[in-house]
Amino acid sequence: MQNEYRRFLKNQVGKKNYASFVRSVNSGSASVGVVQKEVYLELYQILQSLQQKTLVGKYRQLEHVIRSVTLIGKTYYLAVGMYCAAVLLLLVCGTVPVLTYAGIGLLSVAFAWKTYEYIGNRFCYTDVRLILIYKMVLECLILETNRKEQKEL
Repeated sequence: MQNEYRRFLKNQVGKKNYASFVRSVNSGSASVGVVQKEVYLELYQILQSLQQKTLVGKYRQLEHVIRSVTLIGKTYYLAVGMYCAAVLLLLVCGTVPVLTYAGIGLLSVAFAWKTYEYIGNRFCYTDVRLILIYKMVLECLILETNRKEQKEL
């Protein structure tokens, strides 16, 4: 399973460009500022030719992805509470042991999946750095096109 940011970036800039950006960010040869500037310029070149509507659409998609990742984090804590309550309820109810263990097993599988999703989206520092750079490029391009349109009027 890929985290949401990685899936989004691969879709927006392509797998080859994404792999190149990840290599740049993860390489320890240059300072952070230099690497970020290189990635910024490459993203700028990729997105520069797009029209205003397309840029705004990409920005809205980015906002949606950020919201969904935030929601994954918030719902995880609810899932932890619900998992503990459900297991406790199954143990206290005193039903048939086979059903209790089967229920706990199913809950554990679902909880493990939710944990995997949470960890995958929580600890993706490289992708978060790339998302922030991507957001800066989009904001810059949107502002530039707005200024050009205002000058033309």
